[in-house]
Amino acid sequence: MQTLRQYISNIRGANKMLSSDILISDRMIASELRNAANLIVTQQTDKRKLWSSPNVFTPLPCLAMEPAPITECCDYQGERMIARSTRELPQIGEGIWGLAIQMVTGLDNMRKFKQTTPTRYANLLKLNLTTNDIYFWIQNKRLYVSNPDTESVNLFAYFTEDVPNDLLYPGKDCACSIPPSITDLCLNPLDKPFWFPANRIKDIEDIVIDRLSRTFLRLQEQKTSDNQEGN
Repeated sequence: MQTLRQYISNIRGANKMLSSDILISDRMIASELRNAANLIVTQQTDKRKLWSSPNVFTPLPCLAMEPAPITECCDYQGERMIARSTRELPQIGEGIWGLAIQMVTGLDNMRKFKQTTPTRYANLLKLNLTTNDIYFWIQNKRLYVSNPDTESVNLFAYFTEDVPNDLLYPGKDCACSIPPSITDLCLNPLDKPFWFPANRIKDIEDIVIDRLSRTFLRLQEQKTSDNQEGN
């Protein structure tokens, strides 16, 4: 999977105006790439496409959880406990079918949790139904899981903003098969994998090149106008 930096290079190489101009920074191109990707992913997931793709949803392995009272997030009176992520999550994409979460699983990826909402889970408890299912939901940028004994999970979601390195590469306390290196933990955002289907990259690049070309011409006109006024 290519990185953001590689796609930025592709954008510059495809348009001579953008190849070396300092007015259009790598950060600006990266932002436009994300915006275009967010647009296309939302359009496709709204059509129930891409949900099984291995190239769209960023994995957060070994996401740490901690016990929390259910009254923190649900309209339910009782001493029942649940689990919540110890960290806030980056913004997750959203469409007509809800949040763009492919799945939440146990660390072995064998058991998938069921997605719900705080209201639906509270209603389930009020009905006193017996179930072996484990439920999850997102609230206030935290992941909640119905099993209070859950210490960590794997989360696969489409994030619309950069994911911090320490969420992408869990630390020494996680029983990872391949522990992260110092290089991983210090990785520049531009050198991270850019999660998007390879067969749709051309669509993104076309959108970005068009937007940036118009931005470049606007900045050039403004620069020329400023120079004329200075003279």
